[in-house]
Amino acid sequence: MKSPLHLLWQIPALTVSLFICFVIAGMLSGLTEAPPSSKTGDPAQAEAMAEAAQTAALLLLSCFLTAAILGTWLCFVKWRGWKLILIVFTVYFIANTVLTQVESLFFNAALELPASMLWKIILSGLIISILFAPISVGIMGRMRSSKQADSSLEVNSSLLKSLCWIAASYVLIYFLFGYFIAWQSEAVREYYSGSTAILPFHIHMWDVLTGNPGLILFQFIRGLVWGGLAVLIARSMSVSWGTKAIITGLIFGVMLAGGLLIPNPFMPESVRWAHLWETSSSNFVLGILCIYILEGPAWAKKPILAQTD
Repeated sequence: MKSPLHLLWQIPALTVSLFICFVIAGMLSGLTEAPPSSKTGDPAQAEAMAEAAQTAALLLLSCFLTAAILGTWLCFVKWRGWKLILIVFTVYFIANTVLTQVESLFFNAALELPASMLWKIILSGLIISILFAPISVGIMGRMRSSKQADSSLEVNSSLLKSLCWIAASYVLIYFLFGYFIAWQSEAVREYYSGSTAILPFHIHMWDVLTGNPGLILFQFIRGLVWGGLAVLIARSMSVSWGTKAIITGLIFGVMLAGGLLIPNPFMPESVRWAHLWETSSSNFVLGILCIYILEGPAWAKKPILAQTD
């Protein structure tokens, strides 16, 4: 690992680069549309400019948080070059776009997100990931191939079993944090159910089991994907399982929740903030739990992702 002083310029460089990638992706995907022209001094124009400035500031903050966590992760990676670029692309695109937008699609009855807008969001996320992955690896000085031998990850029954445990844990975390954080908000309950009434947790879960059992299977599959990302992140580093756990938790929490910092026309502000606290905390816990299951003392003497270099 290089001197931490390098981060003093690398994190700002990553932040600005990611912000520019967002701007480019917004234009190329059609997600960013120019506001209608109006006369100078028009109150509506002034309000629109103020909202645009707020959105830009929150986007910059989101980029900074992502850059800080991603930069910290890349300080510890042992892989280099195109292999690392592919890993960064995979983790960033799946965590920040795929896993969020499939959930948007699942709950689209409440979101009312037009299909054209959904595809623009996905395309924008893809462009950002394609641009930012090599840029981030280059800024962090990880482009040159390492003399260290590449390590391989053997997919065996133990790993598959652990992924299933992670997926089951994710389902539990999802509903616990969803109910005790997000669902405590009247705005959230009204947004998704049309009512502000709240049921006790056990009755609420029974309603989910009987009325929408597909949600449990859907979240289990998402949990498997989160577990797969945790495997990639953990395998990329040669540090203690505790360090891997903290970094993975921050990656999961920041990359998913970062987008919720930015206002959007499909989700009221109160609902967006409730989901921000819910997802950032739940995914941080999930990231730590993933590494504990994969490498921690929970599985005793021989970690499932034991180093074979």
